[in-house]
Parts: sequence; C-alpha cells; structure tokens
Amino acid sequence: MVSIPPKRTKRRKSGNGELFDQLVHFTGLSADKVRKELHDILEKKQINTHEITIDQLRAVAASYLRQIMSSLMDRQGTKNQSH
Repeated sequence: MVSIPPKRTKRRKSGNGELFDQLVHFTGLSADKVRKELHDILEKKQINTHEITIDQLRAVAASYLRQIMSSLMDRQGTKNQSH
C-alpha cells in the first residue's frame, strides 16, 4: 500500500524565520533595508518572524508593496508639481 504524505496547510509555521528570510531574499533588493522595513511592519502587526505563518507573510508582503507604491506615487506627485 502506498502512503500519501500529509497535505501542507497554509497555516504552517516556518522554522526559525525561514519564510521571512525567503521573502527578504526573493525581493532582489538590499537585504538589510528590506529586512528593517519588513521588521517595522511586523512590529506594527505584532507578528514574530520566527512564528510567522504563510498567511501573515502574505499580509506583510502586501503592506510592504502598498508602502513602496505610496512612496513612489508621492515622489511622482512631487516631481509633477515642481515642473
């Protein structure tokens, strides 16, 4: 009889912040800067990097993207006003 491995759930916790470290790595940006900015978001959401779930990581990544987009839009607005 063939045994089927248990299905991974979305609520699986990462070991030693592995998910967090992967997110930092895969941004392709300066790891130090991304790590600090993501830590700031995690603190606001009261999430521990060593116990973060994939769902929480998605929410943090979405917050980070919104923060980046907002910053870019603010800069673009400033450029347009100065011309």
